[in-house]
Amino acid sequence: MLCCAGLRRLFAVAVVLIAAGTAHADTLSASFSGSFTSVTDPSGYLPAISVGSPFSVGYTVESDGVVGNASTNNTQYHFFEPPASPGVISANVSGVTISASLDGILVGDDSFSGSLDHWTTSIRLSDPPLSVGSIFPSLLFQDSTTTVLDSEELFGVNSLAGWTQAQMYLYRVEALGEEPVLQTLAVGTLEAVIPEPTTGLLLAAGLLALGCYSRQGRAAGR
Repeated sequence: MLCCAGLRRLFAVAVVLIAAGTAHADTLSASFSGSFTSVTDPSGYLPAISVGSPFSVGYTVESDGVVGNASTNNTQYHFFEPPASPGVISANVSGVTISASLDGILVGDDSFSGSLDHWTTSIRLSDPPLSVGSIFPSLLFQDSTTTVLDSEELFGVNSLAGWTQAQMYLYRVEALGEEPVLQTLAVGTLEAVIPEPTTGLLLAAGLLALGCYSRQGRAAGR
């Protein structure tokens, strides 16, 4: 099950219909800095943060996956990275790295009945390393003026220009299955692009840390 985590408030988790597509060879990657606007973590799953605390987040993925339709009732494009070579999304929160395999990107031009352009990361919740108790970041870019996009072709976001909303979400997996249950622990606003080579350093740290929170999650889920 792929979770379009950033958009879960707007539509149910999509059943992905993978269609045949051509392979690409580009690497999509970018990093951003920002600050938290909402923190709801009474159980203390996250490092000590509060509204206004800074964070950084980055993603990288090879765009050689299959492109297909991710929803039948919204104009969205879905990019799926083959499981043998997933990407990574990684956040640095108070010196702690929180990472997850990045399995897909959803791009929507004039989606939701022409009311929204969007770009968001998606995570395969049904496969390891995510399990009940895992914590992962997700990126969501939205434009309510529907002017930032003119197609649904796959691309990597590396600028904040034109988006009316750019956010990072931190989720905890509460339950898996056909209808995964996610707890929103924190939401932050992206405020600036982090230039290279810092992106590479952040994502290298994410690859090294990948599985740390998921191992904790599996232990907590027993």
